[in-house]
Amino acid sequence: MVISRQLHAYFQEPGFWDFFNETPLGFKLFFGAIFIFIVGSILISVVTGISRWLSNNRAPQVSEVCKVVGKRVEVWGGRKNSGVKQEHYVTFELTDGSRMELQVESKEYGLIAEGDGGMVSYQGTRFLAFNREISSTDRFHM
Repeated sequence: MVISRQLHAYFQEPGFWDFFNETPLGFKLFFGAIFIFIVGSILISVVTGISRWLSNNRAPQVSEVCKVVGKRVEVWGGRKNSGVKQEHYVTFELTDGSRMELQVESKEYGLIAEGDGGMVSYQGTRFLAFNREISSTDRFHM
């Protein structure tokens, strides 16, 4: 009986739900919409990433003759205590004249130069390798 009274008193104390019940409807709707937007954005990012990964895994591995026509680095972050984030991209022009841009690792990015010719290997949108072909004039200048 004493425990029952203590529990009853505990649930009678004002708490979070009393505050929530007294909050105006406009605030509830506004903060609820923000919560749904944040959770929805996270879910969309996760689903998009998984679908891209699955699509790349299903795609065949392709190797094509190409020429490197562009390189770029996308940089973000680096404020106060956060580090700088970088993504490296290389644009390849295939023999049929079409171009594709693939994200590459930083160590690969440093080894590839604009104007290089060679063989690019990729799977869907996933970069696998670039094997540069050295012509006889390139060997002469080394």
